[in-house]
Amino acid sequence: MIESLKEKIEKAIAFLMKNATSARITVSPEEFEKTDAYEYLKMYILIREDTPADIVPLIASHLPMLTYRKFKKRPMMQKWFETKLQKTVICKVSAETLEKAKEYGEYFSLTEVHHQELGELGLGFRVQKEYPKFFKFLPLYRAR
Repeated sequence: MIESLKEKIEKAIAFLMKNATSARITVSPEEFEKTDAYEYLKMYILIREDTPADIVPLIASHLPMLTYRKFKKRPMMQKWFETKLQKTVICKVSAETLEKAKEYGEYFSLTEVHHQELGELGLGFRVQKEYPKFFKFLPLYRAR
C-alpha cells in the first residue's frame, strides 16, 4: 500500500512539473491510515487575542520553529519536521483560554521583550496525531 501511495505522489509531482498546473492525489482514508511514512501530524499555536497586531505575524512565524526546537528530540516532532504533510493550526484565544490550554499537554511559552507587561503572548504545543477535544473548538486566527 505504501508503494502505491508513493507512486501516486511521484506521478502527481511529475505532472505538476511538466504542466505547471495543479493536480489532485486521491488516496483512500484506509490507505492513508496505513502509511506511517506520510502521517498527518499537527502543531497547535495559540495566540492571545489582545496581542498587538504588529507583532502577531512575528509570533505566528517564530513560535512553530521555537516549539520544534524545544521538542526536536521527540520522534514524532522529527517526523512532523521531515514530512510534507505537516500542519500548523493557529488559533486566537483569550488570556483565560491560554491558561486553561496549559492543562492539555506539553508546550512552549512565548513572551516578547517589548511587551513584557502582557506576559505570555502565545503557546506552541508539541506535535501530536490527536489533540484533546478542547482544541477542536478554538477559533482560528484570522487577519484583521
